Amino acid sequence: MKNYSDFPRPITIKEIEYLFSLLPVTKPGYKSYREKINSYSVIGEGRFGGSNLILGSNQDTTDLSTPSSPVFAFGKIEFESTSLDITIHEEEYNQIEIDLSFTPEISSIQRLNELKRWNYSDWNPGDKNPEDNSEVNEFILKQDCYVLAVSTSTKKIWLHDFLSGVNHLIPLTNF
Repeated sequence: MKNYSDFPRPITIKEIEYLFSLLPVTKPGYKSYREKINSYSVIGEGRFGGSNLILGSNQDTTDLSTPSSPVFAFGKIEFESTSLDITIHEEEYNQIEIDLSFTPEISSIQRLNELKRWNYSDWNPGDKNPEDNSEVNEFILKQDCYVLAVSTSTKKIWLHDFLSGVNHLIPLTNF
């Protein structure tokens, strides 16, 4: 990815490709985020700098005094020599925080050979865990409305909303 220091700037084609890999067009809740991202620009760096960016309208400015909003979508693309963690936060004040974090830094790598990609957005009740293909425990909270999914192998919990198709990731705490 290019290193831009001036904002606002357009979202690059590669950034769009990575973000859209977490936003299935077949699920209305994710499709609306695709449309929002298409209409936004990168208006600044987030509180963590570098690959942590804020998307919004060209006239907006970033406000780093508030904490990050909850994670809306998360996934990973694994390459031969590195991996890319992709995080999209919930929209707040008409802005979306994103993070595209390569591990380790890939500034010297010219070509990336993709091995695997996965995300929680594509998951549907009855599917295995997208991260490691393990079994998922499902608890129906309201028939045909909500299913709570629990993965003991990856220690992840998410709530599947049948209407929007969105899988709301629930942060784990010591509680």
